[in-house]
Amino acid sequence: MNVQIGVTNAERLEAAGRTPEEQRNVRTVLAVYESIARSDFSGMASRLAPDGTTWVVGFTPERLGKHATNPNFVAELFCNGMHFDIRQAVAEGNRVFVEWDDECITRGGKHYQNTGIGLFEFNDAGQITSYREYIHPDNFFAVLE
Repeated sequence: MNVQIGVTNAERLEAAGRTPEEQRNVRTVLAVYESIARSDFSGMASRLAPDGTTWVVGFTPERLGKHATNPNFVAELFCNGMHFDIRQAVAEGNRVFVEWDDECITRGGKHYQNTGIGLFEFNDAGQITSYREYIHPDNFFAVLE
């Protein structure tokens, strides 16, 4: 099975920003998804404020097990690239909300599909201060190697 790597329906995200700050934040969010699609997970880290936080629903130390101590486990699992289909996006002030479907083939050859919602919050300098991701965690843990 082939998976198209990249981001489709990016125009839905690009259309979300009205003010210059919102447009800047939307461009940052799109760049994050584009970098993750290429298996470049540094795209989020490079845009995160020094005191910025990330959180993914269901990612508890108990469920992550041995992966909890490996900060690169997601990048290693999704090393073949991903496809994001942007379903909806809204930018308001310092927040950008994105709903997407994603798909990929994992490092071990497993097919992964999920639906998610990401909420990005930005500081005045345009850095991500908070990222919260809501996915179906069971879909993720079914392919975690």
